[in-house]
Amino acid sequence: MLDLDYYRGPGRKQKLTGVSAAVIFALTLIMGGIIGFSFYLAAFSRTTVVRLDPYLKVYIRGADSFAKVTAEFDREGFAKQLEGILSEIHPGEQMTAEELHSLADTAAESVSTDYILERNRNKNSVESSAGSEGKGLEGKASDTESTESTQNTDKTENISGNGISNGDRVYCYAYMEEEAQDLLREKGFVLAFESGKVIRTAEGLPEAEPYDPFTDLTVEFEGISGNGRVILTYKGSLPLTFQAEPAKGLSNGDTVRICMAPAKKYTIDQIAGEYHIVPTDSESSYEVSGLFFEPASIHAFSEEILNRLRELGREKARTLLEEEYFQDEKLISLTDSGLFYAAKPVETDTGDADDNYPNDDEGERESGQTGSYKKLTEKGIKDNFLFCTYLVHYADKSGNQLEYYYYVRFENVLINDQDQYYADFDQAAVPQKSTSLWRGLFGEDSTVTVPGFLNFRTLAGYETLQGLQDAITEDLDSGYGITQMI
Repeated sequence: MLDLDYYRGPGRKQKLTGVSAAVIFALTLIMGGIIGFSFYLAAFSRTTVVRLDPYLKVYIRGADSFAKVTAEFDREGFAKQLEGILSEIHPGEQMTAEELHSLADTAAESVSTDYILERNRNKNSVESSAGSEGKGLEGKASDTESTESTQNTDKTENISGNGISNGDRVYCYAYMEEEAQDLLREKGFVLAFESGKVIRTAEGLPEAEPYDPFTDLTVEFEGISGNGRVILTYKGSLPLTFQAEPAKGLSNGDTVRICMAPAKKYTIDQIAGEYHIVPTDSESSYEVSGLFFEPASIHAFSEEILNRLRELGREKARTLLEEEYFQDEKLISLTDSGLFYAAKPVETDTGDADDNYPNDDEGERESGQTGSYKKLTEKGIKDNFLFCTYLVHYADKSGNQLEYYYYVRFENVLINDQDQYYADFDQAAVPQKSTSLWRGLFGEDSTVTVPGFLNFRTLAGYETLQGLQDAITEDLDSGYGITQMI
C-alpha cells in the first residue's frame, strides 16, 4: 500500500499548513475593512429626520356648510431651523454660511401642503385636494384640535377647501418635493422629512343668512325714450356684479332683465363662507321708466311742470323788461296770459344711444334742472317751442300806463313721467325791440309804440294776444302742431 505521507514528508505538511494560515489572515483583513468602512459610513452618513408639522398651521373659517380650510406653512421659521441642521452636519469648509442659507431657503420654498377632508354627513365621504395620494401621508398625528384663527405668517402657502360644515374633520399634511430632496442629496445631505399630521374639526361655525342682493341695487334709466340706457349702482358690501339685458336703446315701458353674478375670483359658496350671507336671487326684471321724451302737446305736461316753467319765464321776462326800460319807467305787474306749444312729430334716431344722456353735460340730474344739454338734443329731437305769455302792465316816466303782451320762448323742452324736465333756459327767446323808430310808427308787429312828448317810445311786445299768436304761427315752419292753454 502506497503511503502518501511518506512522499509528502513532514516539511511538505507544514508548508501546506502555512498557506492556509495566510489565506485566513487575508480574509480577516478584508472583513475587518468592510466592517470598519460600514462603521465609517454609519458614523458620517447617518440620516437626519426633520419634522414638518410643527410649522403647519390649519384653520377653518366661514359659515356652516360654506366654511373653508386654510393650511399655512411657516417657510421662514422652517428655513431657519433647516439652516441650523445643515450647519451641524457640515461644520467645515465644504459650504459657506451663505451657501447653506440659500440651500435652506430653496428647500423651504419647495414644501407643499395637502389635506384630506372627512365629512360628517349621513354617509361620510372623504375628499382630498389634488395630488394628495401617496405624498406625505406618513408620520405621527398631532393630538391638537382647534378652530381658532390667527394672522397669517410671512412666506406661507395657502390651500383652500370649501363647503365645510360643523362636524367635518380635516387632516392636513406638509411634504418636501422630490426635486428639493434630490438637491440636498447632491450637496451631501441625507435627510428624511417627516410630514406629520395636523387634525382640525369644524365647530361653532355660524349659519349663513339669506340675502336678496337686489335690495342694495339702484336701477336708473336715463336718456331719451327710444335711446335710453340703464345705470346700475350696487351699494352692498358683497363682491357681486350685475349686468342688464338690454342695456341700451331703451324706451319707457320696456322690460330689462338684470342678472347677478359673483365678482372675479369668487363663487357663491366662497361669498357665503366669507361674509356669512347667501344671495337668494340671481335675476330680476325691471320696467323702464323715467326716460325723457318730447311732449306731443301742451296736455302732456303736468301742472307742476307748467307752473314751474311759467315761473321761470316770469323771472326771465322781468329781468329783460327792467333792463329795457328807461329811467323812471316802471314795470307794474306781469300776469300769466296763457301757454302756446308748438311741436313736430318725433322721429327718434336709435343709431347712437350713447349720445343722448343729460348727465353727459349736466352731471347729476335733479328734478326740474334746466340749462345746456347739447348731447341730449343732438340726436332724435325735433325743435319744439313752449311760449309762456304774459300781460305786461307798464308805466312811463310821466305816469302814463300801458298794457301789452310779451312772451318767453323755451326750445327743445323734454319731460318724463317723474315730473322732471329739461328746458334750454339760458337760450330762452323773447320779442325783439324794433331797430327803427319809424318801423314802430308803421305798426311793426313785434313792437308797441307809446306816444311821448317829442317822439314815440318803442317797446318790444304785442298790442293784443291774437297779434302775439299770429306772430308765433308765422315764424314757425310748416309741419308744427300748435296747442294752447289760455
